[in-house]
This record gives sequence, C-alpha cells and structure tokens, in this order.
Amino acid sequence: MRECLIFVSDVHAQPGNTERASRFCSFLDSLKGTATALYVLGDLFDSWMGRGDGKQPAYRMVIEKLRELSGAGAAVHLLPGNWDFLLDAETARMAGATICRDETRLVLDGSTVLLCHGDGFCVRDHGHQRFSRFLRHPMFPPAYQALPFFVRKSLHWLMRRISRWRTSLKTREQLEMSTHAVERAFASGADVIVCGHTHRIEVRHGQGANSARTLYNLGCWSDNGSYLTYKDGEFSMHQFRW
Repeated sequence: MRECLIFVSDVHAQPGNTERASRFCSFLDSLKGTATALYVLGDLFDSWMGRGDGKQPAYRMVIEKLRELSGAGAAVHLLPGNWDFLLDAETARMAGATICRDETRLVLDGSTVLLCHGDGFCVRDHGHQRFSRFLRHPMFPPAYQALPFFVRKSLHWLMRRISRWRTSLKTREQLEMSTHAVERAFASGADVIVCGHTHRIEVRHGQGANSARTLYNLGCWSDNGSYLTYKDGEFSMHQFRW
C-alpha cells in the first residue's frame, strides 16, 4: 500500500448525537484499505470528561470504529484539543490509537510538518489563553478526575455555557490566528503547518528563506467533512459528503 496520510480536526462528536458519530464512522470506513495513517488534530469529542465518558453510545461508536481502522492497518494518532484535552493513554488503547502531544513534528519527503490543534495561534484571545493554561496545569487533571462523574458533567456544562457566551462577545480578530504567531512557528523550523480549532478552512502560502511555506487550517469536520491528505508527496484538501 502506498503511503497515504489523512488529517482531520474538530469532529466534535457529542453525547447523544449518534447521527454525527455515524457520519464520522462512515468516513472512517471509507479510509480502510487506503489510509496508512490518520491524524485527528484535536476536539475529536465535543467534550471529554475523562473516566466514564467512553461508555456514552456516540463516543463508543467512534472509539470502536477507530479501532477497526487501526486493525485494518492504519496508524491512528489522536492529538487532544481544547475540549478533549483529558484524552488519555487508556482511551487511546481502546481506540487502537496513540496520543500525540500538541506541536508534534513529522518529516515527510524532507519537509518538516508541524501538527497542532491551533488554539495556540489565537494569541489575541486572551481569555481563552488564560483558561487554557489553567486547564492544562499539571494539577488540574488529577484533581478533576477525582470528582464523581455527575460533578464533572455539571462543571463541564457550566464551562461550555460560559465559553459560548464569551465567544459570542469576541471580535473576529480575537478569534483568528495571529499571523505573527504563525510566523514564529515557521521560524522554529516548520515548512508546513497543519491545524484546526478556528473551524475555518484556510490555506496560507508564504516563502521562507530557503523554501515555500504552507499552513493548512482543516476547518470543522462536523460542519463540512473537510480533511487533508498527503499522498505521492503532495498535500490536498478534500470534503467527505454524507
């Protein structure tokens, strides 16, 4: 099988929304026999409250289908996003996947590819950056996981409501990726950046000192089925139609 890498982001599978989960599962079925690797760059789940979440039917559907894809020969990689940052090695094991850290780097045909969720580029969204630092503090996950599931569920519902309210008050500039932050990432040695988070499909081209640079923003898979492929030495954007 020729190398074929697939990149998606922001699936946002939701508890109780089996239709959305089924669409993504159909997409995963379409990759069997063709994809050699799948990279999910954050927010596979609309929320992930940790221990106990994998029992929810919509989530279980996705986890089982990922395991099937892995069993068919594709390497499955999950990069936690800002809403499923509590994804752990045990969940990945159930999905036949591995967890990648944010800002994972690949080398493809001599080019360095930076994989990230993308919220780190939205530096003008100061509220999100502060909240993200709090959630990713080493002390938060164990303290949160120690709470009963119904408490975690209530806290997550509250955080989601507050986040949506605050997002509605933000300007478009705050929600977009900072050009300066993106340039810093390119300056760190990346030739290609693949990310998500903003839910907007975008391809940015530029020129570095010695080579061309490209950023692929994958958009929100649950809205438009957008995904990126790397095959025969080339990246290409596509849309899965349901």
